[in-house]
Amino acid sequence: MRSGGTASIIAGGKFWDGFRQGAITAALNHFAHEIIFNRFVVAGIYGAGGENAGDNPALRKMVEAEGGKMFTSLAGENDGEIIEYLLNGYNKGKGIKIFGYSRGGNAAIRITNKLGDMGINVFALVTFDPHSLTGGTFTIKHNNVANLYNYYQQNPRTGGALGWWGSNPYWGSPISTNFSPSGGQINYTGYDYWRGGPVTHLNIISHVNGW
Repeated sequence: MRSGGTASIIAGGKFWDGFRQGAITAALNHFAHEIIFNRFVVAGIYGAGGENAGDNPALRKMVEAEGGKMFTSLAGENDGEIIEYLLNGYNKGKGIKIFGYSRGGNAAIRITNKLGDMGINVFALVTFDPHSLTGGTFTIKHNNVANLYNYYQQNPRTGGALGWWGSNPYWGSPISTNFSPSGGQINYTGYDYWRGGPVTHLNIISHVNGW
């Protein structure tokens, strides 16, 4: 007898009953999976250094788990491609989710503002340690974001002036808005800020997900 049948008998059921139940469960899981994937169009934007640098692999894992697509747009070079991808899903009735890490977080904020210029709403903007190159903060310019999650740390930096080396080369930055959360315009649930502890620029996504 096959091991699957043996396991089914040990569990107190018949082999085909177990098989049939497994098939039903798999079908329901697939159906739920399709509902989630068909509800949102999801874009992830890598931080600098390539797809394997820093915590970029963790970002890719998150985005692909939601059926999303990864992009690179550090200085706006691929913003048009990302916006086209998002609008294609949006025009099919899907909500927009944008994820960005490090310089990709900067890009995610920039693209969200560009969508706001077009009157397009974003269901969720999720950023991990976006860092301002000018030392300032980021601003959501339009009331077009339903859920904003900005995970950033400002633990002691290690590395040179440009932050190329060390275990924590960059600080993340907060995101401001002209729209008060208390007014219900933007939902800040999930907003986190760390000082101290093991969180660094290179592990912040993994830390948030408990990986």
